[in-house]
Formats: sequence, C-alpha cells, structure tokens
Amino acid sequence: MNRNEAYVHIVEAMTSVQGHIAFILEAQAIEAEKSRNWLCEYVCDGAFSDHKVQLKQAMKVHGQLIEVIDGIVKMENGISRNLKILLNKNEDTASDEPSSSLFSNMMNADEDDA
Repeated sequence: MNRNEAYVHIVEAMTSVQGHIAFILEAQAIEAEKSRNWLCEYVCDGAFSDHKVQLKQAMKVHGQLIEVIDGIVKMENGISRNLKILLNKNEDTASDEPSSSLFSNMMNADEDDA
C-alpha cells in the first residue's frame, strides 16, 4: 500500500467515524425530544413547592444538556484536528512531488477515462 492509498484509507475511516457519530447524534436528538415532551407535559408550576426548587431542577437538566454538547464539540474538534494534520502533511509532500497529492490520482484517473 503506497502513501496515497494509505491517505485514502484514513479518510475513508474518518468518514465511517463521522457516520457513526451522526447515528449517535440522531439517537441523542430522539432522547432529547422525549425529555422535552416529558418536561413540557409533567413539569409545571404546580409540581414544585417553590420557584427555587423549580429553578434548580431546570438548571440540572440544562447542565446535563450542556455536558452532552460540550462532549460532542470536543470529539468533533479532535477529529477536525486529525484531518488538518493529515491534510497538512499531504500538502507538504505534495510540494515535493506535484503528482502525489491526496486526490490527484483519483482526479487523473477520471480524466484518463474521459
């Protein structure tokens, strides 16, 4: 396996990871919708002894949502950083060899077929 094939393999793996992340986010969105529906239906002014207790419960729910969003952002930043490193390394090698860019072989193959 040459360097270009390895890069393509890495990009395909990152694409697969992104697809799995999309499934996870979809499941979390469904759970968030269920939670929202439950909160709207069952959590009302009469369910709490005073406003302070109601505010604490709302802050707890919002804190959990912020933790989920923060985790997703950190994960996406890590993936983005890895792709940037991969692409920057590829640009460095491409400056040495103009025909060795990540997608040049695929583009040249398409031109040869035409």
